[in-house]
Amino acid sequence: MRKLSLVLFTVLILAGCEPQQANSVLADSALKTFLANSKKPAVIKFYASWCGSCKQYVPAFNEVKLAKSASVDFFEVDVDAAKTKALVKELKISRIPETAFVSADRSSVAKRLGPISVKNLTKLVEELKAK
Repeated sequence: MRKLSLVLFTVLILAGCEPQQANSVLADSALKTFLANSKKPAVIKFYASWCGSCKQYVPAFNEVKLAKSASVDFFEVDVDAAKTKALVKELKISRIPETAFVSADRSSVAKRLGPISVKNLTKLVEELKAK
């Protein structure tokens, strides 16, 4: 599991995914520094712009992201973007939306398939913070 989490963050850095914390989008150059220096757990949503379930998930994900971004890092990765293909392949993301929950010490990665309600996502984020 430790290897998977290290691979995840290495590929995120190399792939230049589109991270979002609160309402700001970090530049690719800032992403390397951000991930290397962050001590917070991370929630990573994999989606596609054409995906109906992904569109349903947007309001819940954004609501929890806004409420919890002080204590958890949130990222959104478009599986169709050329710069994220390596990450999607490495993590074997074949169905979307899929959300990865990465512990602060990067020792565990849990995944959840499908849209998640605000209530359930908040619970999962709180459990992640407790790890």
